Amino acid sequence: MKSSPILDITLRWLVVLLGIVSFFLLLRGHDEPGGGFSGGLLAASAIIIVTIAYGADAGRKLLHFQPLSYIAVGLLLSVLASLFQWDTAFMGSLWITLSLGFTTLKIGTPLLFDLGVYVVVLGVVSSFVLEIESVVKTKKEGR
Repeated sequence: MKSSPILDITLRWLVVLLGIVSFFLLLRGHDEPGGGFSGGLLAASAIIIVTIAYGADAGRKLLHFQPLSYIAVGLLLSVLASLFQWDTAFMGSLWITLSLGFTTLKIGTPLLFDLGVYVVVLGVVSSFVLEIESVVKTKKEGR
């Protein structure tokens, strides 16, 4: 399929913008609306747009790994977030405060859990979209 330079440039910028905003949603999720689910959906929308424009192979190339690998790693991260709390209730929060000189940074297990949800959602949605695109391509070829 022949693509236009306008589509190429627009998609390149759009994918970067969607990645930045999805990462922002992930990081602000445990304090305000956002989090792993909405951030993961936004990241998956970048895969969806590339897959619609260029096909399933381009979507897989943008992912770098198989979607099932993302699902497995995300589930592992989410379970790992629950294993850090030895003295508190299951899925309780554990926080680490880092002093950076000009500010302090609080990192906690909710962020690790949200990161796991983010990766799972990215893998699941990408898996659906790539499979649907492959089926549509096969139907168009008449197999």
